[in-house]
Amino acid sequence: MNEIEKKKQELYKWNKPDKHSTKLNSKIKESDNIQLIHQWLRKIEDVSEAAINQTLNTKSPCENQTKNLKSTISLNIGDKKKSVQIKHDPYCDAHDLINEWMTDKIRLDLDDDFYDYVNITEVNKFSNNEKFLGEIRAELLDKDYSSLDIKGIDYDKYDENYIAKDILNNLMKKNLVDPKKLIYMDNHKPKTKDFRMQIEMRHQAVKENREKRAKDLENKRKENLKRKEIEFEARQMVQKEENEKKMRENLDKQLIEQEAQKIRAEINEKRKKDEEKRKEILEKIREQEKQELLYLKKNIENDASENLIELKRKEIAEKRANDLADSLIKTRQLRLQQKAFSTWYGMILDLRLKSGKAKAVSDWKASY
Repeated sequence: MNEIEKKKQELYKWNKPDKHSTKLNSKIKESDNIQLIHQWLRKIEDVSEAAINQTLNTKSPCENQTKNLKSTISLNIGDKKKSVQIKHDPYCDAHDLINEWMTDKIRLDLDDDFYDYVNITEVNKFSNNEKFLGEIRAELLDKDYSSLDIKGIDYDKYDENYIAKDILNNLMKKNLVDPKKLIYMDNHKPKTKDFRMQIEMRHQAVKENREKRAKDLENKRKENLKRKEIEFEARQMVQKEENEKKMRENLDKQLIEQEAQKIRAEINEKRKKDEEKRKEILEKIREQEKQELLYLKKNIENDASENLIELKRKEIAEKRANDLADSLIKTRQLRLQQKAFSTWYGMILDLRLKSGKAKAVSDWKASY
């Protein structure tokens, strides 16, 4: 089945360059790049040799100041080795930067097959070992790339008609697939799962959950707000009732105080009036007594007799004694009447009780 599907796909697509051809073509390009790198290395070595010769002929101005910045660079010029002491730190930094850049450049440009052949420890020798570079250059140049089929890679260098003819020839050389096989393949395709519906359902579920969560939060917020409003209104009502109660109590106290003040004022006024009346009565009595005394004095003076006065006194005393005796007799009679009435009432009650008992006994006997 896989071969049939591949053939079916090849019917509608022009021939792409295979991986092997592209890999070899990339190796050719890398060989050109490596040659350019070697040329650049030669230029750098020439410049570095000129700089070293210049430093050997002229002393560094900071020779006495920077003793701790000494570093050694070993350079291979042919088969002759020289060790040169340089006091300046920038030369060492430049050399290290060049080495790092070279290792990174070769590491990126070389393919996996070629990179396995070149070890990292040997890459660090490129900037110093001319013999090693020559060996690599010879190996790269001795390879024969004439047998490579690079059709489909450099089409931009050829004419359009030539490219079209080449593509048509490739298509004509390919074998056609049987239509029955294609129909069979279409009818017996393996069922593939459509994950878009699941993703949409998940998105919808997430959206619904988010909306539900937001709705729940909104409902909780509204409930909290409503509860707070109800509590606030209840507090306001309680506070209002307490304020009204306090106001009523204050009003009642004020009314009571006002009534008490009125009552005190009325009592004081009444007391004053009573005192005034009493004073008036006393004054009237005194005036009457004075008038009586005056009248008596006048009568006494007119009659010139004291016997009359004594007689009148005796009459008054007898009259008082008679009145007292009459009152005593009346009270004694009333007591006797009360005693008789109470005895009579007790006798009546006894008679009624006895008659009730006799009637109850007679009724009891009659029932049996």
